[in-house]
Amino acid sequence: MICHQESAPTAYALGGGDTYRIHVNCENCGVYEVNTISGAFDVLRNLSDRDSDWKLLPYLAAHIRQATDAGVVVLITGDTWRDLAEGHRATPVPVRLQKLLEQLARETAIGRWLYLKGQERRLAATADIKDVDELDFVLRHLNDTELIEYQPMPPPLERRRPDGGYDSPEQAVRLTVSGWSAVAPASGGVPNTVFVAMSFRDELKDAYDRGITPAVETDCKLKVVRIDRVRHNDNITNRIIAGIRSAQILIADFTFQNPGVYYESGYAEALGRMVVRTCRADDFHRLHFDTRQFFHIKWTTPEDLRTLLAEHIQATRDVRR
Repeated sequence: MICHQESAPTAYALGGGDTYRIHVNCENCGVYEVNTISGAFDVLRNLSDRDSDWKLLPYLAAHIRQATDAGVVVLITGDTWRDLAEGHRATPVPVRLQKLLEQLARETAIGRWLYLKGQERRLAATADIKDVDELDFVLRHLNDTELIEYQPMPPPLERRRPDGGYDSPEQAVRLTVSGWSAVAPASGGVPNTVFVAMSFRDELKDAYDRGITPAVETDCKLKVVRIDRVRHNDNITNRIIAGIRSAQILIADFTFQNPGVYYESGYAEALGRMVVRTCRADDFHRLHFDTRQFFHIKWTTPEDLRTLLAEHIQATRDVRR
């Protein structure tokens, strides 16, 4: 309906009366629902390339794709869909390039190729890129600037003939070392130091004492710092800023949605520090949309948090060095 792919998306009706809507699962756009009462369903279904709103559809697809990847099902209404699309249409080109690099990093590993056959429209939507032609232009630019390698490659084994041959190569892409550095710059800070940003509620005491602390200090052999556990006579805001600047890694636990955690993680990100995001499973649905697109460790018990956190730090820390 939105991306006008050749194969029809899966769709079925939900609700009734004022809540009646169509639930759609599209391999390019993702999962979304369209309210029928507002007229959005009929408008989107009947749009053609002769309509002025046609040019907004790729950016509406971008909003849905990125929401789906963040675990959110978007409800499209007649009052909101144009605004949602315009927000992604206005994304500056440098931001689109960075989004694309970050998506490639999520879908590949160091030295691994990503084959684009059948993936072009979905990949374009993850980075607010209008169409396949624009994606090709951007990938060629990133190739010219040596942030990626973008070239024809022998297709993966599963798409070759039984004798191992193939009819033609397929376009593929992978990040260069410079590309990985652009996605995950060197962390800086005092080596082996971890700053923790989280709510100080008593309910999370065990999460810190039995989850985060042993994961960092015992399992990863790093030093952990949480500002309320450090004796000082300074202004606490100054101490927090200094602690983040000094740390090599910041662990941000978003359980209970403390605004300070959002600020501290954003500040650390701007400094180029490695940020590890966590959230208790029963509070995960409350994460702000702007941050849900990032990977979060979803934990249930302090012991669960310890295991997942230690594994994540050990797996990703070498990439950031």
